[in-house]
This record gives sequence, C-alpha cells and structure tokens, in this order.
Amino acid sequence: MNIEKLSEDLGKIDLTELSSYINADEYKHYFLCPPGQEHYKLLASLSANLTNAVILDIGSLKGCSALALSYNKTNKIKSFNLVNQLDLNRIPDNIEFIVDNILDQKYKSLVLSAKLILVDTFHDGTFERQFHDFLLEINWKGMLILDDIKLNNEMVYYWGSIKELKVDVSKYGHCSGTGIVYFV
Repeated sequence: MNIEKLSEDLGKIDLTELSSYINADEYKHYFLCPPGQEHYKLLASLSANLTNAVILDIGSLKGCSALALSYNKTNKIKSFNLVNQLDLNRIPDNIEFIVDNILDQKYKSLVLSAKLILVDTFHDGTFERQFHDFLLEINWKGMLILDDIKLNNEMVYYWGSIKELKVDVSKYGHCSGTGIVYFV
C-alpha cells in the first residue's frame, strides 16, 4: 500500500451523500469525521480502489462501516452481526446485512471470495484471534482491516501477536487504532 497515495485519495472522498442514509445525528457526525478520528473515509478509499469485489464487514452495529465500504457501487458488501442493530433509513443496493455468525462453515466460500474484510466487533481480542485463525485455516488471501487495535490491552496484545505483514494506519483511520493485515 502506497501511504502517500492513500493520503491523497482520502482527500477526494466525500461521504455527505451516504451520510443521509444514517438516522441518528450522533452517528452521522462520526461518519463525517476526518481521518485520524474515524475510519470511514479510509474504508471508502479502500473500496474505491477495488472493482467488482466482495467486501465483508464483520460487526455491522448501526451500518456505518458497511455504508463507507459501499462507496464504490461495483463492489458487493456483505455485513455480518449477531443481532440486528441497524439504524439506517435506507440501504444501498450493493449492501446485504446478514444476522448470523460469519464463522459458520456455510460462509466459508463467501469468505474465500472476499478481497477485503473489516473486523469491528467486541474489541477484546478473542473473536479477532478466532477469526484470524479461521482465515489462516482456510488459506484466505486478501486485506484484513482491524478496528480499535489500540483501544485496550487485549487489542494491543492481539495486534502485537500478528505475524503476517501488517501496517498501522491509525493516522488515516480511527483514533483508537486501525491496522491492515495482508494475507498473501
């Protein structure tokens, strides 16, 4: 990843239109925050650099990360959460929200088809490690984005334990840390 190009690309991202999909003013505010505070422009930029790709969003919550990942309309976003907590007034055509466990074997081929995966879940390092091990087990190839890598001791430890090529892009992502792991 070319960090200078990434920085240029972030300046071109405008999330204003997508923010109109979000009901809660608080989440609209977060969605429009600059890189280094929130990661939404980074996610949109990563999506913009893929074409006709399957992108997974693990941990839908209110739906904001999936919205940012849907920036490039040619990509298909599959967003997973264990419960429905969405707070959107409409959903772009290229997003599908799924209430289920991504670790279920029925999703193995979907995971293998993804070029980019965002994990933004419990932030205790447990699921993150479990999902990481699952990706290794199935020999997945792609870019894994991890949110909140500096949030707490558990996430700092998990991030530090990763052996694959990784880059801390918190400067362009979330104030509590954003990391990219390359599975090659």
